[in-house]
Amino acid sequence: MPSSVRKEMSIRVHSLNSQNPPYPELFDPVQPALRKQLNELHSQFVTSDSFMAVSPSLNSPSLTLVLRENGQPPMVAKIPSELITLARFRRTFGIARSENRRFLFKSTCEDGSAPFQWSLITDEDAVLPMFDGKITAECRHFTDSD
Repeated sequence: MPSSVRKEMSIRVHSLNSQNPPYPELFDPVQPALRKQLNELHSQFVTSDSFMAVSPSLNSPSLTLVLRENGQPPMVAKIPSELITLARFRRTFGIARSENRRFLFKSTCEDGSAPFQWSLITDEDAVLPMFDGKITAECRHFTDSD
């Protein structure tokens, strides 16, 4: 897919997800349906072979994973570049699912009010967000009563 088409698609997706979409009189009546369809198409595209072929950041030789925990120095792993799920992230750092930990991943702020946001991800099959070319997580311990 040409970069100009990818850029236009990205602008449209981000404008639909923003607080102030362009031309509100055109978008307001159909915005929920468009948002749903674009998100479905986006999900299909980013997991496709086509996306892997045109995404240089995902085709780089290694991907940096960073795990920060309780004021400790960050743990860093460099692994072959691929789409990383929460399950793969846990395996990389040797953290069992049975451990009472929650992971907050650094990602681009959805509403644009800050340079980034921390997103709680609990689905083991969820593809983790990248920020500044790496996957960064804050680990929080919790008890069953939390």
